[in-house]
Amino acid sequence: MVLNNSTIHFDEFAEKKVLGMLLVSKEKKYFEEAKNLLSEKSFYSYANKLVYNSLMDYYDKNKDVFIIEYQELVNYVLSSVSPNSEINIDFIHNLIINACLFENRFQHFQHLNRLSALREIETGLESMLYKVKTEQNTNIESFVSLIQKKMNDASEKVKTNEYKSIKDISDNYFNDLMNKRMTKENNIFGVPTGYDALDKNTQGFKGGELIIIAARPAMGKTAF
Repeated sequence: MVLNNSTIHFDEFAEKKVLGMLLVSKEKKYFEEAKNLLSEKSFYSYANKLVYNSLMDYYDKNKDVFIIEYQELVNYVLSSVSPNSEINIDFIHNLIINACLFENRFQHFQHLNRLSALREIETGLESMLYKVKTEQNTNIESFVSLIQKKMNDASEKVKTNEYKSIKDISDNYFNDLMNKRMTKENNIFGVPTGYDALDKNTQGFKGGELIIIAARPAMGKTAF
């Protein structure tokens, strides 16, 4: 495949790994994760962009389907591109044989988003450099502010954490409620805080939770 190598910040092999993983997966959760954590901009190869968009389009149209059928998915991708496109059955097979392991997907998501952020920084800096070279009355303050914004946007883009669906969160919540119901009053599941009243309400601190202790002013939050 020929790419316009105007940047060094791309990894076509990693793109194949992610797309291949989606093609061989049968669970909707992987598509949901890819839709929430990636975008078309995460892919540098134009053909890979088309495949990603096609996969997400298929997911949007089949959210009610419990199991995703492989052959139906492949047929949908092939039917959504031009007959003259390089995306054919051999192209699809190449993606599949390069599929990453499901347990490594977030690592590859983050890698693609990091490269995408670097491409955006590169493009933005080139544009601003041209602006400085061609405009005599460039406003320093607005110029610096724009650079900072682009850097912050890029930094946020690479923060790809493990995605959890509403169902996963609600299941964990109800499991926690059941544990509280079945546990003796003095037993806790998480890390004890040393404050009995707080431990009774939270069952101790547990991974993945955000516990906010709040009260109106002058109630002794700092002392607590």
